[in-house]
Amino acid sequence: MRNPILVLFLCCVCVPGYLLGQNPFDLTERLEVLTPTEGGTAVSNNPFDLLEPISAEAPRQASPPLEVQTKARPQSVSTQGQYDRFILVVSLASLLLFTLMITLFRNFFGRAYRAFLNDNVLSQLQRDQEGTGSLPYYLWYLLFFINAGILVFQLSHHFEVFLPNSLLLGLLASIGLIAAGFLLKHLVLLFLAFVFPIQKEVKLYSFTIIVVGIILGVVLLPLNLLFAYAVPEILPYIIYLIAGIVAGIYVFRSFRGIFIAGRFLSSYIFHFLLYICAIEIAPVVILLKIISF
Repeated sequence: MRNPILVLFLCCVCVPGYLLGQNPFDLTERLEVLTPTEGGTAVSNNPFDLLEPISAEAPRQASPPLEVQTKARPQSVSTQGQYDRFILVVSLASLLLFTLMITLFRNFFGRAYRAFLNDNVLSQLQRDQEGTGSLPYYLWYLLFFINAGILVFQLSHHFEVFLPNSLLLGLLASIGLIAAGFLLKHLVLLFLAFVFPIQKEVKLYSFTIIVVGIILGVVLLPLNLLFAYAVPEILPYIIYLIAGIVAGIYVFRSFRGIFIAGRFLSSYIFHFLLYICAIEIAPVVILLKIISF
């Protein structure tokens, strides 16, 4: 051989491996050793292998499909749209009813307005309506129940007060609540007229409530429209405006009642205070409590 040193090197390398039963040219020990991880993904020991790094963070929950994400949204939109359409129909119906009333019974409303401003006209109108009939005044009074019920219904919806699922039932319940409160007040006045010798004054005050209700029912008509279609930014101010107008008319009626019962205050002061607390103040407090619940 030309290179004895090379032959000697090969003999030194191959002979011990042959004796030990190993192939010195076998490269299996130099292959990449793949070790499985906990997630079942193999990790390579080769530093030049560009695998995706394993994040220590918890895996993100897959977002639901688009159909699931948008499934609950049309329900709230349709509910608000249904309420808007219902308020539109109710507003048109109240305007139509007011137009019908002002066409048929314009003179009676004019008399009620003059009686609202003047005590003498109020006394005279109370005597006249007993002889000529009071049906037109009761119809105007019914319009007050309707407009006041619409206002209570809108306030209940605004403050998310519990009402029946049906919008129509909720409106009827609001109107019925107002009507029941005022009819109860008239029944209490009849009872007082039966017990105490104040029949004339009680009839005059009961008719005063009707006249003030007629005026307030017409005033509430544009206020309901303003409340229904006001932008959300000014809606709190609209609520304060409505509360101020209603409170002002209510105080005016209370002073009118005190003037009517002036000559009985000294003799029946306890009964008068009892009536004020139980019939005048308590229903208002209960209504405010229900709305703000």
